[in-house]
Order: sequence, then structure tokens, then C-alpha cells
Amino acid sequence: MSKKLTVKTIIDDGVPIQILTGGHYSLFPIPAYNVLVAADEHKAIRVLTSFVAHMGYGKSSNCVWPSITLLCKETALSRSSVVSGYRTLKEFGFINMGKYKSKNGWANRYYFQPSCYHTQFMNKKAIAFTSVFGQCEACNKIVRDAEVGSGLEAFVHYGCGGNVRKLGRVTRELYIPDAVDDQAS
Repeated sequence: MSKKLTVKTIIDDGVPIQILTGGHYSLFPIPAYNVLVAADEHKAIRVLTSFVAHMGYGKSSNCVWPSITLLCKETALSRSSVVSGYRTLKEFGFINMGKYKSKNGWANRYYFQPSCYHTQFMNKKAIAFTSVFGQCEACNKIVRDAEVGSGLEAFVHYGCGGNVRKLGRVTRELYIPDAVDDQAS
């Protein structure tokens, strides 16, 4: 019994995004979360979770602006631990901060980066905590999970575009949509 995937279109910062309902889309940045778990960065995980809880307010869906005091209350961490968690998120390239003028003075805005959701955009520090996937047949480089995408016929290395031969213990399979016949009907 196969569940049929339907397409839902949402507008994100003026750009339409198509999301397959029943697929693996999540507002929560699961790739970033997995990297932070592997890096044993529990304070950063709690700060990231708190940031995600504030998403959806205002015009931009990738920007949140909770105060440090509110983050301390929500995460049950001290002020220095929240700042340490934020710095870890910044080091891994998951969050950037900007300042804005509010009615009470200057405040922070935290922007989710594409690397939170897409492993191919992660920096070297974050990629180091992803698992080894296989070996590129074109450049012979050992590639990590964050450096590999699904091509039409094989896994593709983002670095050089060559096909990747996966390790025997890797269970990830190519995503080949069989919904082409369903759309024709």
C-alpha cells in the first residue's frame, strides 16, 4: 500500500516553495540537530529548539528575535550557557545574528541559515560531525553524508559532480519518484 504524495506550495520570503505532504519536510532543522547531537553540544540543541519555537512570527520565516532573558527562561540555562549555545550555533554556521533598533533600544535578530536544513551548505566544522558515506569515483575522495546528493542514476558528490560508491553499511537509497505514472492519470 503506497501513500500518495501531494504537493503543497507555500510562500517563503516571496519565493514559492513546493513541499511534498507525506514527505520528510520539517520546520525543525533536523540536519542541524543531528550534527549538534553528534558534536555533543547539548546547550546549543536547547537554544536551537527555543529559536524554532519562535518561528512563524512576523514577515520572515527564517528570523526570530527572542531576548536572552526569554531564552534563559525557556531553556532553563544560565545567561552564559545560552550565549555559549548561540556561539556554537554560529560556529557551525546554523545561525547568524543582526541588530535592529527597537522601542527599548538595540535588540538581536537571529537568522536561520540554509545549512540548518541542507547538509550540502554546511561548513567544514559541521560536516566533520556527519557520517562517512562512501568514495567518489571521479576524485577518489572519501565523502561524508553532507557532501552527497541523489542524482538521476547514482549518488553525486557535490564537490566534483562525480558518482559516489557508497559503503556497504550505508542504508540510504536513491530517491526515484514513481509518482510520474500517478501524475499522468
